[in-house]
Amino acid sequence: MELLLVTRAIYPLHGYGGLERHCHDWVLSLLKLGCRIHVVTLPPDEKATLSDFPKEVSFYFIPGANARTVLQRITTYPAWVKRVSKFLARLTQEKQFHAIYAQGLASASCVHLNIPFYYNPHGMEEFKCSGIKYAAYSSFRNLSRDAAALSQRVIATDQSLIPEIREFLRVTEDRIVLIPNAVMMDGPKVEKKLLGLAAPPAFLSVGRLESNKGFDVLLRAFSLAKNLPEGWISYVVGAGSESDRLKGLARNLGLAERIKFTGAISDAELDELYARVGLFIHPTLYEGSSIVTLEAMKYALPIIATRTGGLPDKLFPGKNGWLVPPNDSQALASALEDACTQRDRWPAFGNASYEIARDKFSWDNAGKQFLDLFQNS
Repeated sequence: MELLLVTRAIYPLHGYGGLERHCHDWVLSLLKLGCRIHVVTLPPDEKATLSDFPKEVSFYFIPGANARTVLQRITTYPAWVKRVSKFLARLTQEKQFHAIYAQGLASASCVHLNIPFYYNPHGMEEFKCSGIKYAAYSSFRNLSRDAAALSQRVIATDQSLIPEIREFLRVTEDRIVLIPNAVMMDGPKVEKKLLGLAAPPAFLSVGRLESNKGFDVLLRAFSLAKNLPEGWISYVVGAGSESDRLKGLARNLGLAERIKFTGAISDAELDELYARVGLFIHPTLYEGSSIVTLEAMKYALPIIATRTGGLPDKLFPGKNGWLVPPNDSQALASALEDACTQRDRWPAFGNASYEIARDKFSWDNAGKQFLDLFQNS
Protein backbone atom coordinates (compact mmCIF):
# COMPACT_ATOMS: atom_id res chain seq x y z
CA MET A 1 0.00 0.00 0.00
CA GLU A 2 1.03 3.61 -0.64
CA LEU A 3 0.35 5.50 2.61
CA LEU A 4 0.69 9.19 3.37
CA LEU A 5 1.39 10.47 6.88
CA VAL A 6 0.54 14.13 7.57
CA THR A 7 1.91 15.51 10.82
CA ARG A 8 3.42 18.74 12.12
CA ALA A 9 6.19 16.78 13.84
CA ILE A 10 7.95 13.43 13.85
CA TYR A 11 10.78 12.07 15.96
CA PRO A 12 13.73 12.65 15.71
CA LEU A 13 13.30 15.53 13.26
CA HIS A 14 11.31 17.67 15.70
CA GLY A 15 12.24 16.52 19.20
CA TYR A 16 10.81 13.87 21.48
CA GLY A 17 7.12 13.92 22.34
CA GLY A 18 4.16 11.58 22.31
CA LEU A 19 2.92 12.58 18.85
CA GLU A 20 6.46 12.67 17.48
CA ARG A 21 7.31 9.20 18.76
CA HIS A 22 3.97 7.74 17.63
CA CYS A 23 4.58 8.92 14.07
CA HIS A 24 8.15 7.60 14.01
CA ASP A 25 7.15 4.14 15.24
CA TRP A 26 4.09 4.03 12.97
CA VAL A 27 6.31 4.63 9.93
CA LEU A 28 8.74 1.86 10.88
CA SER A 29 5.94 -0.58 11.72
CA LEU A 30 4.07 -0.10 8.44
CA LEU A 31 7.32 -0.36 6.50
CA LYS A 32 7.91 -3.77 8.09
CA LEU A 33 4.50 -4.81 6.75
CA GLY A 34 5.49 -3.94 3.16
CA CYS A 35 3.90 -0.51 2.81
CA ARG A 36 5.45 2.44 1.00
CA ILE A 37 5.39 5.50 3.29
CA HIS A 38 5.32 9.20 2.39
CA VAL A 39 5.54 11.87 5.11
CA VAL A 40 4.42 15.51 4.93
CA THR A 41 5.76 17.55 7.84
CA LEU A 42 7.63 20.68 8.90
CA PRO A 43 11.31 21.07 7.93
CA PRO A 44 13.56 19.30 10.44
CA ASP A 45 15.06 21.09 13.40
CA GLU A 46 18.64 22.27 13.14
CA LYS A 47 21.10 19.35 13.23
CA ALA A 48 18.34 16.73 12.77
CA THR A 49 18.87 14.25 9.94
CA LEU A 50 16.93 11.55 8.11
CA SER A 51 19.43 8.86 9.05
CA ASP A 52 16.94 7.21 11.41
CA PHE A 53 14.63 6.33 8.49
CA PRO A 54 15.14 3.80 5.68
CA LYS A 55 15.52 5.27 2.19
CA GLU A 56 12.10 3.84 1.26
CA VAL A 57 10.44 6.67 3.23
CA SER A 58 9.74 9.80 1.14
CA PHE A 59 9.65 13.15 2.97
CA TYR A 60 8.00 16.39 1.84
CA PHE A 61 8.90 19.39 4.00
CA ILE A 62 6.40 22.26 4.06
CA PRO A 63 7.90 25.47 5.51
CA GLY A 64 6.47 26.80 8.72
CA ALA A 65 7.44 27.80 12.24
CA ASN A 66 7.42 25.55 15.27
CA ALA A 67 4.45 26.48 17.44
CA ARG A 68 5.41 26.25 21.12
CA THR A 69 3.37 29.05 22.71
CA VAL A 70 -0.39 29.59 22.46
CA LEU A 71 0.14 32.75 20.40
CA GLN A 72 2.40 30.91 17.98
CA ARG A 73 -0.08 28.07 17.66
CA ILE A 74 -3.04 30.26 16.79
CA THR A 75 -1.04 32.19 14.19
CA THR A 76 1.60 30.00 12.59
CA TYR A 77 -0.11 26.61 12.81
CA PRO A 78 -3.27 27.47 10.79
CA ALA A 79 -1.07 29.14 8.16
CA TRP A 80 1.01 25.96 7.88
CA VAL A 81 -2.12 23.82 7.59
CA LYS A 82 -3.27 25.95 4.64
CA ARG A 83 0.08 25.51 2.90
CA VAL A 84 -0.10 21.76 3.46
CA SER A 85 -3.63 21.67 2.07
CA LYS A 86 -2.49 23.31 -1.18
CA PHE A 87 0.52 21.00 -1.41
CA LEU A 88 -1.61 17.89 -0.85
CA ALA A 89 -4.00 18.95 -3.61
CA ARG A 90 -1.06 18.86 -6.05
CA LEU A 91 0.65 15.79 -4.61
CA THR A 92 -2.46 13.62 -4.68
CA GLN A 93 -2.98 14.46 -8.35
CA GLU A 94 0.57 13.32 -9.14
CA LYS A 95 0.67 10.21 -6.95
CA GLN A 96 -1.88 7.58 -6.00
CA PHE A 97 -2.32 6.93 -2.27
CA HIS A 98 -4.50 4.27 -0.71
CA ALA A 99 -4.98 6.19 2.55
CA ILE A 100 -3.81 9.20 4.57
CA TYR A 101 -3.05 9.03 8.27
CA ALA A 102 -3.39 12.57 9.70
CA GLN A 103 -2.30 13.73 13.14
CA GLY A 104 -4.02 16.34 15.28
CA LEU A 105 -4.89 19.61 13.57
CA ALA A 106 -2.81 18.65 10.54
CA SER A 107 -5.87 16.61 9.60
CA ALA A 108 -7.61 19.84 8.62
CA SER A 109 -5.38 19.89 5.52
CA CYS A 110 -7.00 16.67 4.26
CA VAL A 111 -10.69 17.54 4.35
CA HIS A 112 -10.98 18.50 0.65
CA LEU A 113 -9.18 15.47 -0.75
CA ASN A 114 -10.83 12.53 -2.47
CA ILE A 115 -8.70 10.02 -0.59
CA PRO A 116 -9.84 8.36 2.63
CA PHE A 117 -8.06 9.90 5.58
CA TYR A 118 -7.90 8.61 9.11
CA TYR A 119 -7.74 11.14 11.92
CA ASN A 120 -5.81 10.69 15.16
CA PRO A 121 -6.76 13.61 17.47
CA HIS A 122 -4.19 12.66 20.15
CA GLY A 123 -4.73 14.46 23.48
CA MET A 124 -7.25 17.07 22.23
CA GLU A 125 -5.63 19.81 24.31
CA GLU A 126 -7.82 22.41 22.63
CA PHE A 127 -10.84 20.96 24.44
CA LYS A 128 -9.24 20.37 27.85
CA CYS A 129 -7.55 23.68 28.66
CA SER A 130 -9.27 26.62 30.36
CA GLY A 131 -9.37 30.41 30.60
CA ILE A 132 -7.68 32.52 27.94
CA LYS A 133 -6.08 29.45 26.41
CA TYR A 134 -9.48 27.83 25.88
CA ALA A 135 -10.82 30.98 24.24
CA ALA A 136 -7.76 31.22 21.99
CA TYR A 137 -8.27 27.66 20.78
CA SER A 138 -11.83 28.21 19.57
CA SER A 139 -10.89 27.95 15.90
CA PHE A 140 -8.85 24.80 16.62
CA ARG A 141 -11.91 23.12 18.08
CA ASN A 142 -13.88 23.91 14.93
CA LEU A 143 -11.09 22.54 12.73
CA SER A 144 -10.92 19.39 14.82
CA ARG A 145 -14.65 18.76 14.53
CA ASP A 146 -14.64 19.40 10.78
CA ALA A 147 -11.78 16.94 10.32
CA ALA A 148 -13.54 14.33 12.45
CA ALA A 149 -16.77 14.72 10.48
CA LEU A 150 -15.06 14.23 7.11
CA SER A 151 -12.57 11.52 8.06
CA GLN A 152 -13.03 7.88 7.17
CA ARG A 153 -12.50 6.91 10.81
CA VAL A 154 -11.28 8.59 13.99
CA ILE A 155 -8.52 6.71 15.82
CA ALA A 156 -8.76 6.35 19.60
CA THR A 157 -5.41 5.37 21.05
CA ASP A 158 -6.97 4.31 24.38
CA GLN A 159 -10.31 2.98 25.53
CA SER A 160 -10.73 5.94 27.87
CA LEU A 161 -10.51 8.38 24.93
CA ILE A 162 -13.59 7.00 23.15
CA PRO A 163 -16.13 8.94 25.27
CA GLU A 164 -14.00 12.09 24.91
CA ILE A 165 -13.96 11.71 21.12
CA ARG A 166 -17.72 11.26 21.14
CA GLU A 167 -18.22 14.31 23.34
CA PHE A 168 -15.61 16.73 22.00
CA LEU A 169 -15.58 15.79 18.32
CA ARG A 170 -19.27 14.77 18.10
CA VAL A 171 -18.45 11.47 16.43
CA THR A 172 -20.71 8.45 16.69
CA GLU A 173 -19.10 5.37 18.18
CA ASP A 174 -19.42 3.34 14.97
CA ARG A 175 -16.89 5.72 13.34
CA ILE A 176 -14.32 5.40 16.14
CA VAL A 177 -11.63 2.71 15.90
CA LEU A 178 -9.56 1.71 18.91
CA ILE A 179 -5.91 1.04 18.06
CA PRO A 180 -3.87 1.34 21.25
CA ASN A 181 -0.80 3.51 21.16
CA ALA A 182 2.22 1.31 21.27
CA VAL A 183 5.90 0.89 21.99
CA MET A 184 8.64 -0.95 20.13
CA MET A 185 9.40 -4.05 22.18
CA ASP A 186 12.73 -4.69 20.49
CA GLY A 187 15.74 -5.62 22.55
CA PRO A 188 15.98 -7.84 25.61
CA LYS A 189 13.84 -7.30 28.66
CA VAL A 190 15.59 -5.25 31.33
CA GLU A 191 15.48 -7.24 34.55
CA LYS A 192 14.98 -5.00 37.57
CA LYS A 193 16.90 -6.30 40.55
CA LEU A 194 16.02 -5.10 44.01
CA LEU A 195 19.02 -3.11 45.18
CA GLY A 196 18.26 -3.74 48.83
CA LEU A 197 16.27 -1.60 51.23
CA ALA A 198 19.43 0.17 52.36
CA ALA A 199 20.20 1.48 48.87
CA PRO A 200 18.76 4.94 48.04
CA PRO A 201 16.06 4.71 45.36
CA ALA A 202 16.15 6.70 42.13
CA PHE A 203 12.97 8.00 40.49
CA LEU A 204 12.43 9.19 36.92
CA SER A 205 9.97 11.50 35.14
CA VAL A 206 10.07 12.36 31.44
CA GLY A 207 8.18 15.02 29.49
CA ARG A 208 8.12 18.54 28.14
CA LEU A 209 8.61 21.08 30.92
CA GLU A 210 5.24 22.72 30.33
CA SER A 211 2.45 23.56 32.77
CA ASN A 212 0.15 20.73 31.66
CA LYS A 213 2.73 18.07 32.56
CA GLY A 214 2.32 18.68 36.30
CA PHE A 215 5.98 18.81 37.30
CA ASP A 216 5.25 21.57 39.81
CA VAL A 217 2.74 19.19 41.41
CA LEU A 218 5.47 16.55 41.57
CA LEU A 219 7.92 18.91 43.28
CA ARG A 220 5.35 19.88 45.89
CA ALA A 221 4.54 16.19 46.43
CA PHE A 222 8.19 15.48 47.18
CA SER A 223 8.22 18.36 49.66
CA LEU A 224 5.10 16.95 51.38
CA ALA A 225 6.12 13.29 51.44
CA LYS A 226 7.32 12.03 54.81
CA ASN A 227 9.92 9.40 55.59
CA LEU A 228 11.19 8.84 52.06
CA PRO A 229 14.31 6.65 52.04
CA GLU A 230 17.47 8.54 52.89
CA GLY A 231 19.49 9.62 49.86
CA TRP A 232 16.66 9.39 47.29
CA ILE A 233 17.10 11.21 44.00
CA SER A 234 14.69 12.02 41.18
CA TYR A 235 15.59 12.73 37.55
CA VAL A 236 13.38 15.04 35.47
CA VAL A 237 14.15 14.63 31.77
CA GLY A 238 12.96 17.18 29.24
CA ALA A 239 13.09 20.81 28.17
CA GLY A 240 10.44 23.49 27.88
CA SER A 241 9.21 26.94 28.80
CA GLU A 242 8.73 26.02 32.47
CA SER A 243 12.34 24.94 33.01
CA ASP A 244 13.57 28.01 34.92
CA ARG A 245 10.42 28.28 37.02
CA LEU A 246 10.58 24.60 38.01
CA LYS A 247 14.25 24.85 38.97
CA GLY A 248 13.42 27.90 41.08
CA LEU A 249 10.55 26.04 42.74
CA ALA A 250 12.84 23.10 43.53
CA ARG A 251 15.29 25.51 45.22
CA ASN A 252 12.52 27.21 47.18
CA LEU A 253 11.23 23.84 48.40
CA GLY A 254 14.68 22.75 49.51
CA LEU A 255 14.90 20.07 46.82
CA ALA A 256 17.76 21.39 44.70
CA GLU A 257 20.06 18.53 45.73
CA ARG A 258 17.38 15.88 45.21
CA ILE A 259 15.85 16.84 41.85
CA LYS A 260 18.16 16.50 38.86
CA PHE A 261 16.92 18.40 35.79
CA THR A 262 18.77 16.83 32.87
CA GLY A 263 17.31 18.89 30.04
CA ALA A 264 16.93 17.13 26.69
CA ILE A 265 19.17 14.07 26.49
CA SER A 266 20.03 11.49 23.86
CA ASP A 267 18.14 8.23 23.35
CA ALA A 268 21.10 6.29 24.72
CA GLU A 269 21.21 8.43 27.87
CA LEU A 270 17.47 8.08 28.40
CA ASP A 271 17.63 4.32 27.89
CA GLU A 272 20.34 4.19 30.54
CA LEU A 273 18.15 6.07 33.00
CA TYR A 274 15.15 3.84 32.31
CA ALA A 275 17.35 0.83 32.98
CA ARG A 276 18.91 2.25 36.15
CA VAL A 277 16.07 3.81 38.13
CA GLY A 278 13.56 1.95 40.27
CA LEU A 279 10.29 3.89 39.86
CA PHE A 280 8.71 6.02 37.12
CA ILE A 281 6.47 8.97 38.05
CA HIS A 282 4.16 10.69 35.54
CA PRO A 283 2.31 13.62 37.19
CA THR A 284 0.59 14.94 34.04
CA LEU A 285 -2.57 17.06 34.41
CA TYR A 286 -4.11 15.68 31.23
CA GLU A 287 -2.84 13.22 28.70
CA GLY A 288 -3.46 11.32 25.51
CA SER A 289 -1.90 7.91 25.57
CA SER A 290 1.48 8.63 27.24
CA ILE A 291 4.30 7.10 25.23
CA VAL A 292 6.78 7.80 28.03
CA THR A 293 4.76 5.62 30.40
CA LEU A 294 4.80 2.78 27.87
CA GLU A 295 8.56 3.25 27.50
CA ALA A 296 8.93 2.95 31.28
CA MET A 297 6.80 -0.20 31.25
CA LYS A 298 8.98 -1.66 28.52
CA TYR A 299 11.87 -1.21 30.92
CA ALA A 300 10.01 -3.14 33.64
CA LEU A 301 9.36 -0.20 35.94
CA PRO A 302 6.57 0.20 38.48
CA ILE A 303 4.63 3.40 37.81
CA ILE A 304 3.00 6.22 39.74
CA ALA A 305 0.76 8.26 37.42
CA THR A 306 -2.35 10.38 37.37
CA ARG A 307 -5.77 9.04 36.54
CA THR A 308 -6.22 10.85 33.23
CA GLY A 309 -6.32 10.13 29.49
CA GLY A 310 -5.14 6.66 28.54
CA LEU A 311 -3.15 6.01 31.72
CA PRO A 312 -5.85 3.92 33.45
CA ASP A 313 -5.68 1.54 30.45
CA LYS A 314 -2.06 0.77 31.32
CA LEU A 315 -1.73 1.17 35.04
CA PHE A 316 -3.51 -1.10 37.50
CA PRO A 317 -3.19 -0.32 41.22
CA GLY A 318 -1.89 -3.27 43.16
CA LYS A 319 -0.53 -4.87 39.99
CA ASN A 320 1.99 -2.54 38.40
CA GLY A 321 1.72 0.76 40.26
CA TRP A 322 -0.36 3.56 41.74
CA LEU A 323 -2.95 5.93 40.24
CA VAL A 324 -3.69 9.33 41.80
CA PRO A 325 -5.97 12.25 40.88
CA PRO A 326 -4.32 14.87 38.66
CA ASN A 327 -3.17 18.15 40.22
CA ASP A 328 -3.20 16.73 43.76
CA SER A 329 0.20 17.03 45.42
CA GLN A 330 -0.95 15.46 48.67
CA ALA A 331 -2.34 12.37 46.92
CA LEU A 332 0.89 12.06 44.93
CA ALA A 333 2.93 12.42 48.12
CA SER A 334 0.89 9.64 49.74
CA ALA A 335 1.49 7.38 46.73
CA LEU A 336 5.23 8.08 46.96
CA GLU A 337 5.22 7.16 50.64
CA ASP A 338 3.25 3.98 49.96
CA ALA A 339 5.51 2.98 47.08
CA CYS A 340 8.65 3.47 49.16
CA THR A 341 7.28 1.27 51.96
CA GLN A 342 6.69 -1.49 49.37
CA ARG A 343 10.04 -1.50 47.60
CA ASP A 344 10.16 -5.27 47.90
CA ARG A 345 7.23 -5.36 45.44
CA TRP A 346 8.88 -3.17 42.78
CA PRO A 347 10.37 -6.08 40.80
CA ALA A 348 6.98 -7.84 40.60
CA PHE A 349 5.23 -4.59 39.67
CA GLY A 350 7.91 -3.95 37.04
CA ASN A 351 7.49 -7.42 35.55
CA ALA A 352 3.74 -6.81 35.32
CA SER A 353 4.39 -3.49 33.54
CA TYR A 354 6.59 -5.25 31.00
CA GLU A 355 4.01 -7.98 30.33
CA ILE A 356 1.18 -5.46 29.89
CA ALA A 357 3.27 -3.47 27.39
CA ARG A 358 4.33 -6.61 25.50
CA ASP A 359 0.87 -8.19 25.34
CA LYS A 360 -1.35 -5.14 24.75
CA PHE A 361 0.75 -2.23 23.55
CA SER A 362 3.39 -3.48 21.10
CA TRP A 363 3.83 -2.02 17.61
CA ASP A 364 3.88 -5.53 16.16
CA ASN A 365 0.19 -5.72 17.03
CA ALA A 366 -0.71 -2.08 16.36
CA GLY A 367 0.89 -2.03 12.91
CA LYS A 368 -1.21 -4.99 11.79
CA GLN A 369 -4.35 -3.28 13.10
CA PHE A 370 -3.60 -0.15 11.09
CA LEU A 371 -2.95 -2.14 7.93
CA ASP A 372 -6.20 -4.05 8.37
CA LEU A 373 -8.07 -0.78 8.89
CA PHE A 374 -6.66 0.81 5.73
CA GLN A 375 -7.40 -2.30 3.64
CA ASN A 376 -10.91 -2.99 4.86
CA SER A 377 -12.70 0.28 5.70
